Amino acid sequence: MSDVSTVAAVEHPFTMDPNLLVSVIKSQAGNLSKALLEGVMNSVDAGAARVELTVTKELFTIEDKGRGFSSEEEIRNWFGRFGTPHKKGDAVFGRFRMGRGQLFAFARTRWRSGFFEMYVDLEDRGLTYELRRQEEFFKGCRIEGTLYRELREYELRDTL
Repeated sequence: MSDVSTVAAVEHPFTMDPNLLVSVIKSQAGNLSKALLEGVMNSVDAGAARVELTVTKELFTIEDKGRGFSSEEEIRNWFGRFGTPHKKGDAVFGRFRMGRGQLFAFARTRWRSGFFEMYVDLEDRGLTYELRRQEEFFKGCRIEGTLYRELREYELRDTL
């Protein structure tokens, strides 16, 4: 007989250092054109029939009249969380809800959707977003980005 007693095993989830997510966001964002394309593809996945995109040396906007966000729970689940897979058939382009992070890599962004506004500044505030409730309802989604670095003339041309 053995004197060794059996100890119950305890399961523990793996965790991820926030710096890894920042690294993934920045490495996924190859260039501003690719990041803007991701924003447009998100609009298509949200059911938008039309997407308006404006880009200057300092700013960009992406606006659509798609589904947008209808609740704080949706914002927590689909905006505030990275990597949740789409369900079969609910997106044309998206797979893991990561694309919006590419915009974070290039600009301070303000997202307006439904009764909500989200503000992200990866450089100054890290992996957080500010959520505010608004009085007026906004149909769809409008993303306003203030670039961390002004584009040179040739970079603007290349982006457009």
